[in-house]
Amino acid sequence: MFKRDPFTLALGTACLLASFTGQLAAQVPAGHFLATETASASPDLGGLFLYEPLMDRSSPLDSSILGNRQPIRAIIGSNPGQIIAAIPRPSLPGQVAFEIVVLNLNGSSITGLRRLAGDLASPVLALELLPGGTLLVATAQQIFSLRPNGDSLNPLPLPRSIDEFFVDLTHIGSQAVALTRSVTGESRILVFELAMAGNAPHPIAVPAASAISFDPTQNAFLVGNEAGLMFLVDASSFMSQPTGVAFPERISSIAFNSDQLNHLLGSHAKLRVWDGGILAALNSPRGIDVSDIDYRPYTGSFSSYGNGCSQSNFKPQIRTVGRAFPGSQFFAVTLSGAPPGTAAVLLIGRAQTHVPLDFVGMSGCSLLVDRIIRSEPCSIGVNGFGTVPLDIPPIPSLAGFELYMQWAVVDPNANLFGLSTSGGGMSVF
Repeated sequence: MFKRDPFTLALGTACLLASFTGQLAAQVPAGHFLATETASASPDLGGLFLYEPLMDRSSPLDSSILGNRQPIRAIIGSNPGQIIAAIPRPSLPGQVAFEIVVLNLNGSSITGLRRLAGDLASPVLALELLPGGTLLVATAQQIFSLRPNGDSLNPLPLPRSIDEFFVDLTHIGSQAVALTRSVTGESRILVFELAMAGNAPHPIAVPAASAISFDPTQNAFLVGNEAGLMFLVDASSFMSQPTGVAFPERISSIAFNSDQLNHLLGSHAKLRVWDGGILAALNSPRGIDVSDIDYRPYTGSFSSYGNGCSQSNFKPQIRTVGRAFPGSQFFAVTLSGAPPGTAAVLLIGRAQTHVPLDFVGMSGCSLLVDRIIRSEPCSIGVNGFGTVPLDIPPIPSLAGFELYMQWAVVDPNANLFGLSTSGGGMSVF
């Protein structure tokens, strides 16, 4: 559980005192959702906004540069400083066309537009960016692919009956997933590889499905429908299970928060968080339909650097369990390869260094952590393992924060000083 222990307070203080500037202004910040609002009767009333779940805050983006060509769907690009959007294209009177564009973000404003592809005669219902960089674009009648650095939309040969239309997109790893619905309300899920787009769809017991997202923690799809009901659909058997949760309006969009492990759902003028129950709804900035949601996760990475030392049979190793990011309650630094029944200290700092320790009798050892903000003692078990759990404060500005760590282990046979060290470890929030 989250604790305001000395470590978290020291970490917060270090963040304020260090020359850390937080997120770059010219990108969608990590730990934020990008949401699209649309008004079908008046497209010029729509727009984009960011939602930060830890502090429950939303902030509209200034897209006035687009005039009355506001996005009807939008997702975060491979470069978080860019937004991929579907917008109306100028056309002849009485005609409607749509194009796919890249929007450049600078602070809270859209500052530029670059056309990727277009001339779609039907409204875009979904955009999905696959891990390899291929963009999928869905209209009611067709799904198109746009390869990285490509300039044309290629229709995919997907099976669809004459009375069936595409509703939404998501993905599982490299596999694309399309949600379809018939005019009589039957819903199906189609999972396909781009090179084998002819896979058969799977019927699901979800009437009038309207939105889909994949939850890897349950290997299941969360599917919402026109009546505001939610269903979990197993990704292997495609069996549907009602969640027992009902919304007062249509569920128009769903996105999975891979950090907090919950879902954000969009509906008319509302955002709602679902993690097995319902949290308080947040009003959307313009009070119209939230038609699309996309999430940019925190980095939460760990990497090793430098070398440990010991002249005994024990070689200390530093590892982590879980991911370090703002609000994480399941992150821990582990030690293995230590002498059983001894003790160790975890050094935690804001920078890395390389200071040889031969002068104190620790031959071949080096201090790899600088600007130390905390040292955590740890008892070593009979198996030579130790663990220090570290709860990370739920402070969004910690995104991108770098933490450097190293173990110092009591080992009388390691050298004259009686201490050995692990290599260094760096966690990026």
